[in-house]
Amino acid sequence: INSACQEPLPDLALSGIEEFNQGSYYSCHDDLEEAWRQEDGPGRDLYRGILQVAIAYYQIERGNFRGAQKMLLRMRQWLSPLPAKCQGVNVKKLLADATVVQNALTVLGPERISEFDRSLMKPVEYIAK
Repeated sequence: INSACQEPLPDLALSGIEEFNQGSYYSCHDDLEEAWRQEDGPGRDLYRGILQVAIAYYQIERGNFRGAQKMLLRMRQWLSPLPAKCQGVNVKKLLADATVVQNALTVLGPERISEFDRSLMKPVEYIAK
């Protein structure tokens, strides 16, 4: 995992992250999914994890509490085993940010999802090497 995390981020994944960071959670799906499909090593878990967070944020925007919670739980299995930084992505911060979102969502519950503070949905921190 550590050696794969030292590799540069592929262009497709970078494009997906840029869309994610612009709040285009639905449209970032295609690039991240394609990056995931093209990768056969541990880097694939990074793209899958970011994709799960994007889908969760999209589900929040749609008012789908159950779908958002499901994705926020799933993303942990892909991101938690990764080092704090992988391919320039601050995985530790992404996990922490997604946990804040999940906790806030849980407090609101499905009845009050429309009150969710979207400013809690932070961008993916990426530092080019």
